[in-house]
Amino acid sequence: MLNALLPEDTDIAKSRIRVSFIPYSNGVKLDNTLAEKATFDVSYYGCVHERIMNQATTEVPHDFEDDEGNTDYIGSGYSYCPRNAKIVPLTADRTKIESSIRQLSAGGGTAGQIGIAWGWYTISPRWSSFWPTNSKPLSYDTPNIRKYAVFMTDGDFNVHYRDNYNYDRVERAREEKIAEKKRNGTWTEGPNPDGSNKFTRDEHEFFANKIDWRYSSSYGEYGTSSARAKEICKNMKDKNITVYSVHFGSSYAAKRVMESCATSSSTFYKADNESELIQAFEKIANDIKNIYLSQ
Repeated sequence: MLNALLPEDTDIAKSRIRVSFIPYSNGVKLDNTLAEKATFDVSYYGCVHERIMNQATTEVPHDFEDDEGNTDYIGSGYSYCPRNAKIVPLTADRTKIESSIRQLSAGGGTAGQIGIAWGWYTISPRWSSFWPTNSKPLSYDTPNIRKYAVFMTDGDFNVHYRDNYNYDRVERAREEKIAEKKRNGTWTEGPNPDGSNKFTRDEHEFFANKIDWRYSSSYGEYGTSSARAKEICKNMKDKNITVYSVHFGSSYAAKRVMESCATSSSTFYKADNESELIQAFEKIANDIKNIYLSQ
């Protein structure tokens, strides 16, 4: 795929194609600075997981906060993720992606919804401020820009963070802090267009640390992990992101999730062996390349 989209002689500064790479298992691994930025914490292995509660399947940015100070935190409290293969944000430098690929190894569960979500975050303009300067995604309506997502799984989507697990402790702490700010005259009721009703990073870290992050197993096409994955894919497609999906293996449930994620039947691929897997990625890369060249 890289040979078609980012040939070895690519001029990185002039390339009109950028690619991100998201290895995943029970979670994903970010550079420590980005991991701390996303979660207000870093687990022992630098793992980052999924957002829970109301914003679990949306593209709201890592620092989202509504007028009442509500936010849904991104988890970091579980130690399983690719130990060495980090997320590579948008880049035209294929050596960065190849370096991460070389670090891949099999292990852990399959939280496909987390891989899909973080794939979206790398191309979502709402996450532009999160990523390094050369990796910032452009707006959806930028002229002559197309966005694609290519997802692959070789197993069932089978793990997820539990919603509402001790989240009431966060709500109580948040309400107590708002009451304190109101007494001090630093918090106002209602719409807050100037953004003054915002918690500090230290306050968010305090709230997030009250969550007792717990993973749970979920299996089948209608399990929580699968359901979240399908909803994220739907929301991506609503943004006119073309979604390709590749299922490798024998799991019927995973196949159904991948079929649901794809933009159409023509962007879903079922690979039963290594040769078919290579052919699928070559076909996807050539589809994207041909569309790019026709512009």
